[in-house]
Amino acid sequence: MTIHVLNKDEFITSTWSGGKTTQMFLSPANVGYEIGKFDIRISSATIEIEESNFSKLPGYDRIICTLNNDILIQHNDEKKTLLKPLQLHAFSGDDITKSFGQCTDFNVIYKRNFSVNCNVITTQQTLDAHKTYFLYVSDDCKVTINDSDYNFAKGTCVYITHETTNGYINLWQPHPIIVVEF
Repeated sequence: MTIHVLNKDEFITSTWSGGKTTQMFLSPANVGYEIGKFDIRISSATIEIEESNFSKLPGYDRIICTLNNDILIQHNDEKKTLLKPLQLHAFSGDDITKSFGQCTDFNVIYKRNFSVNCNVITTQQTLDAHKTYFLYVSDDCKVTINDSDYNFAKGTCVYITHETTNGYINLWQPHPIIVVEF
């Protein structure tokens, strides 16, 4: 197993019409954020305006959650859905999507044929062999990954690859961590 704590200096931040977006992970890394070229992109964005339109991303699925404030999200002019902090919401990148309210979000965009699971853990999770994991730490916490202890600050991102054996993550306090498995 390889554990890599990502350096925030490696992240790419850019401006979009409603705020700023920070790309924390892209695979493959050498293709850039271009529709059809990447398999998975993990980012966080600020939504600084009251109503915002999401980019259409044909052929991709998305998972989003707010990290701090409630927002409403609407797809294809249908009923608005309330999203509370750390409540995961999956939808098609083909949808016409709007949000209402200001927040900082966590966003996973992945090709439809790419297998991705995302959940929020507060205690322990098994790490399966032959999988890759991306962790986003939502608050300062102490974490054990296999037999090694780490003190992670809020906003820390960790990339874990497993080749041969299962492992585990154990949280010492009930501070949520977002886990993306692919």
